[in-house]
Amino acid sequence: MLVTWIVALGLIVFAQLATRNMKQVPAACRISGNGWWEASTSSSRAFWGGSCEEDVLVFRDDFHFILFTNWFGLLPGVGTIGWGAATKDGFEVTRPLLRGGTRI
Repeated sequence: MLVTWIVALGLIVFAQLATRNMKQVPAACRISGNGWWEASTSSSRAFWGGSCEEDVLVFRDDFHFILFTNWFGLLPGVGTIGWGAATKDGFEVTRPLLRGGTRI
């Protein structure tokens, strides 16, 4: 649950920073948060076609949340740091401190 809160907070902060100084035409010569946000929105609209605008934004946000939650599970230490017991083969983590959002 902690990982999902960290990812959600990270996405909220990124969205706030990326849309703070929005321009009508994002700078094409550099990658910016505004350009990434615009590309994400326009590709979602193109993919979902004639759906309602609110539905497109919900699907886009859900997709990004699931994607970044799964990517968080790839960071070093996630799932390998926590509580456990020593075995003959080494230390086995039975209750990880952090684990990916799709891990049981």
